Amino acid sequence: MFYICFNTNIVLCKSFYHKVVIKKIVELGKLIKPVQANQTLGSSLPHKNVQVEPSILSKDTQITGINKMSSTEKKASVFSNIPAEEDLKETSEAQFTEEIKELAESLNSVIEIYEYVRNNINFEAYYGSRKGAVGTLDQMAGNDIDQASLLISLLRYKGIPARYVRGTIEIPVEKVMGWTGGETPQNAVRILASLGIPTVSVVSGGKISNVRTEHVWVEAYVPYQYYRGAGPMKGQKIWVPLDPSFKQHEKIEGLDLSSIIDIDTEASIEGFKDGIIVSDTMLSVSRVNVQSVSEKIENVDAKIEEFINQKGLEKIKSEELIGGKRIIPQDLDMLPLSLPYKVDAVYEKTSVVPKELRENIVFSIGSNYTGSNDFKYEAYTPEVYGKRITLSWVPASSEDEKIINE
Repeated sequence: MFYICFNTNIVLCKSFYHKVVIKKIVELGKLIKPVQANQTLGSSLPHKNVQVEPSILSKDTQITGINKMSSTEKKASVFSNIPAEEDLKETSEAQFTEEIKELAESLNSVIEIYEYVRNNINFEAYYGSRKGAVGTLDQMAGNDIDQASLLISLLRYKGIPARYVRGTIEIPVEKVMGWTGGETPQNAVRILASLGIPTVSVVSGGKISNVRTEHVWVEAYVPYQYYRGAGPMKGQKIWVPLDPSFKQHEKIEGLDLSSIIDIDTEASIEGFKDGIIVSDTMLSVSRVNVQSVSEKIENVDAKIEEFINQKGLEKIKSEELIGGKRIIPQDLDMLPLSLPYKVDAVYEKTSVVPKELRENIVFSIGSNYTGSNDFKYEAYTPEVYGKRITLSWVPASSEDEKIINE
């Protein structure tokens, strides 16, 4: 397996060159079926059933809910306008780690806190709370819930009440494309739906016009008049909706690596394919000439490293070198009073991530015959992010201890 190695600025290592080689030379997509989205293992998990082909609705179609929640659960309640004590508390997903505290101290206003998450954290499409604030900041990426957790942790540490809001939103498909990076309306919708996010398409005039999807955003309790998050926390306060995860991107072409490495792409592809065996299922290949591939990688390594050193590009970012997308930043004078899309319904406002949206990790040891577990450990993923998990035990007898010590 190949890995790419970066930090904020690119770190030039062999694993990075491997990525370049895969992208420019080894076009396995012509031989191997694309990776399939992970299927869920049951309704008890925090995922919803994967719907690779989202439902298509006419513009006049009315829906009460996107996922499988009952109509009773989908009805919005009357939400309190008074902050609760829990809206300021540290939680499993909104932790006050030293890194979170240091970042919060460097940001002087609510606007700066919001803009930091909005303009720096990349959006990833997946369903449920997986990383929490700590993992999202560490990876500088997360979905709607995890980016909400990061924003909430920063706000709460600064003494600003904040809470999660869950509902259904409707977005013009062009904005969904700019959000997800999908190059067509269909691809943009599939990016959301195939990864478990409850999503439907809305068709008008035979084309996808809008997308309805389940979403989580933030409400922060800040002064309304005059400064609205830009200055001193004075004046009458209201709950202001903030969504750091919804952002537009611009495409970056990257450098012409083909001319830099000066390799005949077609000949390289044919050379790679020579002698390999593709399985009947198109899911695996065998008899790959590893030595030949390694030699090509070493050749590319040298040429790209020479080019980067000659041009003084040691600090170039990954997307600027190999292509990708970049967040279009916002520079605000005051916090927005509305969200950048239509809100169809609000289902709940909570101080913590709802249980059904939590993703857990499970370690178990059991019998293949009885199906029972001799040992089982389950944890909410943000609680164990970045921590070492060790399975250890004591011998059952002195004889067992002797065997282990040998």
